[in-house]
Amino acid sequence: MGKTRLALAVSERVRDDFQHGAFFVPLAGLRADAPNANDAIATAAADALNVTCSGSVSPARQLQNYLRDKELLLILDNLEQLMASAAWLVELVTAAPRVTLLLTSREPLNVRAEMVWRLEGLDVPGPDDEIQLRASEGVQLFVERAARAAGEFAVTPETLQLVSKICRRVQGMPLALELAAAWTRTRTLDEILTALSESSDFLATTQRDVPPRHQNLRGIWQGSWDLLTTRQQAILAQLAVFRNGFEYHAAKAIINPQYADLDALIDRSLLKRTEYGRYEIHELLHQFASENLPKDASALIEEHSRFYLLYTAQRGQNLEKCDPQLPLSEIRREPDNLRAAWQNAVEYAWFHALTHKLFKASQPFII
Repeated sequence: MGKTRLALAVSERVRDDFQHGAFFVPLAGLRADAPNANDAIATAAADALNVTCSGSVSPARQLQNYLRDKELLLILDNLEQLMASAAWLVELVTAAPRVTLLLTSREPLNVRAEMVWRLEGLDVPGPDDEIQLRASEGVQLFVERAARAAGEFAVTPETLQLVSKICRRVQGMPLALELAAAWTRTRTLDEILTALSESSDFLATTQRDVPPRHQNLRGIWQGSWDLLTTRQQAILAQLAVFRNGFEYHAAKAIINPQYADLDALIDRSLLKRTEYGRYEIHELLHQFASENLPKDASALIEEHSRFYLLYTAQRGQNLEKCDPQLPLSEIRREPDNLRAAWQNAVEYAWFHALTHKLFKASQPFII
């Protein structure tokens, strides 16, 4: 989502507000299973500060002593694999009260001292307003990177519509837009759109100056996946049965997660909850999660079909019992899940068995 770039931009703006400046500490190369994560972070920070740690005192303690009377901004980039150091970081800023930490991570520290700022994708307006499309941050990023990759990139009303579709497909994710734009050197926009719909593996690059962790999207998803517990991995994979989001009562009926399970995925930036209480998974992450479903997921898919067939019928029957706008609005919230439920019921030959179990023969089946 551009966490590192944003952190660097912030440091450029505010470094003069700190007596001793701002310092960037890259942590992406540190292993999650490092014997002493506190010392590993401290050593990386000391390198950025041009401070030498030596002797029998631990690097963590030496860094704390060095920072005690300093006023500076310390940027710790890519901290997610080192969450075990949360308590030590709180201890660090307590001992050095004029030091401010700016942390980039796929999950928060979950301590009282932090202020969390969540990043979303770049804005991508609808396809109808050409002026807004041209001004869109997502479109501008794609066009800029496409021009670099292909030498030139003509922005016409036709190409603008295709670029906007690509932007919406990746939900404005900056890295995905850059990786997709790089393919304009050898592929048309239509071909890029088709490839995106088939697999996110398409989003990869061999450019030599791109950091390894940003060379493909699969590596990013895999890195986040590896940090999950076995239970969290299983739940995330099963959530891929939903199409274009879901509500908690649906997940509870089909998968049976607890709120805490979904909150943990939100904290790790793998799930989003909208202001209306609906849960959403990034479309490209949804592709990755789908690949991690059990080989025989037919029971799960059948439960999904069962739930949404009943969901549809109940609201169809409610059309005659109450204000029709309410059941209609509920149905309109779930077009993709309803479509998938019907298609799977027919494809797996469950349709007649499910409808016989769910509805009495005397009741009309309404959709």
